Amino acid sequence: MKKLKNILFSMASSVILMTVFAVSIAYATFVENRQGTDVAREMIYNAIWFEVLLVLLVVNLAGSVLRYDIVNKRKFSVFLFHIAFVIILLGAGITRYFGSEGIMHIREGATTNEISSDKTALTITATYKGLTEEKVTEIYGGNNPVEDFSEEIKIDDKKIRIEGELFLPNSVETIVPDQNGKPALSIYVMNADNKTADFVLPLSRNNSFEGTTFAFEDSLVKSDISFFRKDDALYFKSTKHLVKMGMMEQNEEMMLPGEVYPAELKTIYKTENVIFVVRAFLPKARINLTRVTPETDANGVMNEGSDALVFSVDDGNSKERVNLLVAENGLSLPVTTTIGDVQITLSYGMLSYKLPFSITLRDFQLERYPGSNSPSSYASEITVNDPEKVDGQPFRIYMNNILKYKGYRFFQSSYDQDEQGTVLSVSNDYWGTLVTYIGYFLLMFGMLLTLFNKNSRFRTVLRLSSELQNSKKRKQKSKSAKIIALLLFSSFGTSVFAAGFSKADHITSLNSLLIQDGAQGRIEPFNTYASDVFRKISKKTTYSGMSPTEVILQMIADPGTWQNEAIIKVGNDDLAEELGAIDGYVSFNQLFDYENGGMYRLSGKVDEVYQKSQTSRNKYDKELLNVDERVNIFYEIFNAKMLNLFPMPNDPNGRWKSVDLTEETSHESCPHKQNESQPMPPAGMGGLSQEQINALMGKINEGQNSAEVDETRKMFENYLLAVNDAMANGNWQMAEQNLQVIKDYQLVNGGSHIPDKSRVDLEIVYNNLNLFSKLAIFYIIVGMLLLTLHLIDIFKQKAKPFKFLKYSIYPFILLFAIYTLGLAARWYISGHAPWSNGYETMIFVGWAAALSGLVFARRSALTLSVTGVLSAIALFVAGMSWMNPEITNLVPVLKSYWLIIHVAIITSSYGFLAMGALLGLLNLILMIAENKRNRATLKLSIQEISYIIELSLMIGLLLLTAGCFIGGIWANESWGRYWGWDPKETWALVSILVYSVILHLRNVPALNNQFVLSGMALVGFSSIIMTFFGVNYYLSGMHSYGQGTPPQIPSVLYVVAILLAVVIYAAYKKQKKNKS
Repeated sequence: MKKLKNILFSMASSVILMTVFAVSIAYATFVENRQGTDVAREMIYNAIWFEVLLVLLVVNLAGSVLRYDIVNKRKFSVFLFHIAFVIILLGAGITRYFGSEGIMHIREGATTNEISSDKTALTITATYKGLTEEKVTEIYGGNNPVEDFSEEIKIDDKKIRIEGELFLPNSVETIVPDQNGKPALSIYVMNADNKTADFVLPLSRNNSFEGTTFAFEDSLVKSDISFFRKDDALYFKSTKHLVKMGMMEQNEEMMLPGEVYPAELKTIYKTENVIFVVRAFLPKARINLTRVTPETDANGVMNEGSDALVFSVDDGNSKERVNLLVAENGLSLPVTTTIGDVQITLSYGMLSYKLPFSITLRDFQLERYPGSNSPSSYASEITVNDPEKVDGQPFRIYMNNILKYKGYRFFQSSYDQDEQGTVLSVSNDYWGTLVTYIGYFLLMFGMLLTLFNKNSRFRTVLRLSSELQNSKKRKQKSKSAKIIALLLFSSFGTSVFAAGFSKADHITSLNSLLIQDGAQGRIEPFNTYASDVFRKISKKTTYSGMSPTEVILQMIADPGTWQNEAIIKVGNDDLAEELGAIDGYVSFNQLFDYENGGMYRLSGKVDEVYQKSQTSRNKYDKELLNVDERVNIFYEIFNAKMLNLFPMPNDPNGRWKSVDLTEETSHESCPHKQNESQPMPPAGMGGLSQEQINALMGKINEGQNSAEVDETRKMFENYLLAVNDAMANGNWQMAEQNLQVIKDYQLVNGGSHIPDKSRVDLEIVYNNLNLFSKLAIFYIIVGMLLLTLHLIDIFKQKAKPFKFLKYSIYPFILLFAIYTLGLAARWYISGHAPWSNGYETMIFVGWAAALSGLVFARRSALTLSVTGVLSAIALFVAGMSWMNPEITNLVPVLKSYWLIIHVAIITSSYGFLAMGALLGLLNLILMIAENKRNRATLKLSIQEISYIIELSLMIGLLLLTAGCFIGGIWANESWGRYWGWDPKETWALVSILVYSVILHLRNVPALNNQFVLSGMALVGFSSIIMTFFGVNYYLSGMHSYGQGTPPQIPSVLYVVAILLAVVIYAAYKKQKKNKS
C-alpha cells in the first residue's frame, strides 16, 4: 500500500498525468477541427477514460498536498494554489453531471417556458386503443450516434422495442422497384421561407412538415393530405383548398377540400402554407438509403445529403425499419409506422424541458453602427411570468447583462433574421458555478500570496538571484545610452510632410476629410481610409514617395494614368508569371484582354475557384481570389463608389452616401489626362468606358438647370475638376476651396456621428507616424547592439566588464514610453482597448515583452536586450501583410470590462514566457560554448540567466492562469458557460499544464538541472505560439480571426525549428560530456 501511495502521489506521477492530460486535450482540438465537435466529445471530452484521468489528477493533487506537507503556515500560499485546482475540477464535475444548458427561442408577443438543450434525443410516441405513451431518450453524438441504442416502450399490454441499426452520413432516401416490396411514394415539400424537405411515404405511414400531415393509407392518423390507391393508380384528397399548377406552364386549377383527385407526378400542388410535388410512385418498392458525395452546383450552392439514423421497431412478432433524416437544424421530421395494431412515431431532435415559469418577449431591439448592417447591440425586453407571483416582472436582457431567476440564468445569444424574435441561452448550474468560482478566488489569492510569501519558491529564487548579483559586484556606467537616445530623438523628429508646399498643404487638408467605412459604418479621416484601401491593393504604405492619400486622390481624378501603373499585388509566383507581373505587381489594364473585346482575364478562373470548397482550394486559388478582390477595389475607387463622403440627412441609421461616377454626370466635357492609345476596359468588365470618362471630366454647362443636379454630385465633380486643374498648373487654391465646401456639408448634415476634431487629428498623426513599424526597427537595433555587448562582456577574460551596460535601461525606458503612448493613442482613437483583433493583440504582446524586460532589468541588463529583440519580432510580425491593422468596431459580446482584464493579463503572460524562451536559447548557446578557459565565467552567467528564466516562467504562468480563468468568468457572464472546450481556451489550458510541468521538473532529481530548465523554457513556448497563432488562424472556434483562409507558414520557420533542435541537441551532448 505504501508503495502504491509513493507511486500515485509522486512528483513524477504528477508530471506524467499533467502531460497526458495536455496531450489529450490538444489532440482533441485537431479532431474537432477535422471531424466536428461531436466526434471530439465522444472520443475525448466525454469518454470514460478521460473522466478517469481527471479523477486521477484530483487524487494526485490532493495526495501530494498531504505527502509534501504543504498544509502549514510556511507553505500556505502553495497549499491554496494547489487545492484551488482540486476545487475547480470538482466544480467542473458538478457542472458536467448536474448542470444543464439550452436555448429558448421566443417571437415578439409570444410566451414560452420550453428550453431546447444542447443534448439530442429520440422521442418515441406510441398510440393504441385511444391510449398514448411517450418516451424521450437521450442519444449521444459521435461517429455513430445510434450505436448501442436500445429502448422499450410499453402501452397497455404491448411492448415495443426500438433499436439503433445504422448511421449513414450524407445520405438520401429513395424508392426503387422491388417485386417483393410494398407500395411507396416520394414527396418534395417547401414552405414560404424556401425551407425544403424530401421524404418517402411507404404504405401505412405518415409524415408532417410545417403543420401539414401527409399520409399514405394510414387510417390511424388524421391527415391533411391523404394518398390512397385505386386500381394500382395513386389518388389523394385534402382537407384544405389546393391549387394545381404544372411545372412547365403557369395556368392554375383550383381543387376543393374533400374531393378525390389523381396524384399527378411532377405537378405542383399549393396549400396556404406549403407546396408539394409527388416525385415518384411505385406499387412495389423498396426504400433505399444512398450515401452521396457533397458537391457544388452551377450556382455555387452546396448539394449534400442528410445524416440518416436507422432504427428497427419490433413487437416480437414483426419488425419494421424506420429512417430518420436529420436536417441542417439538427432535427428530423417525425416518421410514423404501424406494427401490429400499435402506431409508433419516431422523431429526432434537441432534448427539451420546461421551466417552472414562463418568459414573454415584449420587444426585441437591435441597434446598428451608423451606416452599417453590423449590430452594435441588441436586447430583449421580456416579462417573467411566475405562477407564484401575481404580477409579471419586466427585465431587459442584453449582451453582458443577464437575467438571474430561481437558479436559471438567461443570456442574450442571438436573434431572428427578421428582427422579430430572440434567442436566449439558458443555464442552470448554481452549485457548479459557485464551487468553480470559489476555486477561482482561492487560485487568485494563492497566486498573490506566492509573490509575497517569503517562504515561496518565487521569493527564494529572487533571493538567490540577488545574492548572485551581489557576489559579482558589477558597477556600470554608460556612454552608449547617449548615442542610442540621440538616435531615437533624431528619427522620431523627422517630418512626415516633406513634400511640395502647395500640394502638401492640400494633401494635409484632405487627410482630415471624413468618410464612412461602407463595411462597418465607422466614420474616419480620409487619411485612414486611403491607408487601409491602398494597403489592401498593394500591400504597401507608400508608392514612389507618395502617401496613400495622394495616390487614392490621383486614382480618382486621373484614372487613365493609374490603370497602367503596376500597383496590384500578386502574391503567388505561378499566378504572377501567368499575368506577366513585374516584381509581383500588375497594372489594372494587364488584367483585361483588349484583343478579345476587353474580356476580364480572371473571370472564368475565379468562377472555377468559387465552385471549390474552402478546404480544397490551394495557394494559387486563394491568391487568385485575393487578386480579384483587389481588382474590384481598384474599380470601386475609379468610379468613387467606395467614397461615402456625404451624410444622408435624417437617415435613421446615420448612413453616408457616395457619388457614382459611372452614371451620367452633370458635366459635358473636361480635359482629362489619360493614355489615349490604351483603351479603357469596357463598362461592366471592371473599368470605365471612354464615354463615361469623358462625361465625368466634362466642364460645367453654364446654362444647365441647377435644380436638376444633385447637390452632392455637383460638389464632388467640382472638386475633381479643381484637382485636375491644380495637377496641371500647380495652383491648389480652388481645389482647397471646393474641398472645404464638402467639409462644411459634412459638419452641417453629419449630426452627432461626427467624431471630435481632437480624435480625428490624433488619428491622422497616428497614421502618418507609422509608429509601431519604426519602433520595430529601433528595438531590433538597440536590442541586438546590447546583446552583442553583453555576450562580449560574458566571454572576455578580463576582470572588469563594460561599465556602461548598467545604464542601458534608459533608452529602453524611452522606447517603452513611446510604445505605451502609441497604444494609448489607438485606444483613444478606436474607443476601446487595443487588443480586440490579431494585429492589436500582437502589438500588445510586444509591449508586454518590453515590460517584462524592464521588470527584470535590475537583476540583469541582459533581459533588456533579449526583450528588445522579442518586442521587435512581435512588431515585425504585426506588420506582415496578412495582419490587418485597420481600426474596427467591436462586436457586442466584446463590450465588456472582463474582456479588457482577461486579454490584458493573458497577453501580458506571453511577454514573460517569451523572455524565458529566448533566455533559455541564450543559456543553451552558452552551454555549447563552455570550455575549460571560460567555465568559471560562463557558469555564473548561466546560473544568473537560469534564475531569471525560472522567475519569468513563474510570473508568466501566474498571469496565464489568472487570465485564463478570468476569461472563464467573462464567458460565464456573457453567454452562460465558463468552459466549453473551445480550441482557444483548451490550448490556454494546455499551456498552463506545459509550464506547470516545466516548473515542477525541479522536484524530479534526474531533471533538476539548468539544461532541462533552459531547454524546456524554449520548447514550452511552442504551446504559446499554438495558443495564439495556431488557434487564431488555423483552427475553428470563437477566437479564429482567419478561419477558412489561414496564412501560409513561412518556410523559414521550419529552418528555425531545425536549428533550435540542433542547438538543444548540441547543448545536451556538451552537458553530458562535461559531467563525464
